[in-house]
Amino acid sequence: MRRWTLRRAVGESAMELDIELNLAEAAMHLGTSVEKLIQFGAHGDLTISVVANDWRIRAENETVESISGLVDIVPNDLFQSYGTEFTFVRKVVTQSATVTLAEPVKVLRGLLYVTAEEFRRFRDKHGSAARRTEGIPAYLDSSHSLRSPQLKIAIEAWLALFADGTFDPKGRAVKQRIEEWLAKNHGDLSTNARENIATLINPEIYKDGGTPRTPGE
Repeated sequence: MRRWTLRRAVGESAMELDIELNLAEAAMHLGTSVEKLIQFGAHGDLTISVVANDWRIRAENETVESISGLVDIVPNDLFQSYGTEFTFVRKVVTQSATVTLAEPVKVLRGLLYVTAEEFRRFRDKHGSAARRTEGIPAYLDSSHSLRSPQLKIAIEAWLALFADGTFDPKGRAVKQRIEEWLAKNHGDLSTNARENIATLINPEIYKDGGTPRTPGE
């Protein structure tokens, strides 16, 4: 399923060739930051890719298959990458379809890529905006002097579980599902911290512990 052969770009002269850039190289050529490109990717304005290496996927018939090669990360997974050095990849776009991984894959930022074609498209359409100085939201900035790590984790959890509107509690308490996600993705949190975050981000429609209420009820 590999679509391109990865090669390293060296210098501006390489930019007119069919070469993939890692995210740091793309940011350097655009005069911006990796964090800024992550934001564009999370909003669907930049396609960010990663090399899959026999990643297990869940096929439509519930069989488990595998994929390898350069695939595209869905924007929702990039939302959780603000201020972190890794991305939890849950779904990817192949040449023909969007597929769900059997288990999330933790990918370091240094392994994220932008294809040459996508780089040129983005540069021509969004290059000036990418060079602006506004950064990530202050509440997600890990370097902010008044940062709140638990607030950042709470936002990551809400985006991971609820942002795309397809959350299914699967017959379990919603807070339990949230705490399970926190335990899996932020295992160093205390039990009390997990409970606090789960209470904070539990959607209003699930507050009574039952099925979602009809809007307006």
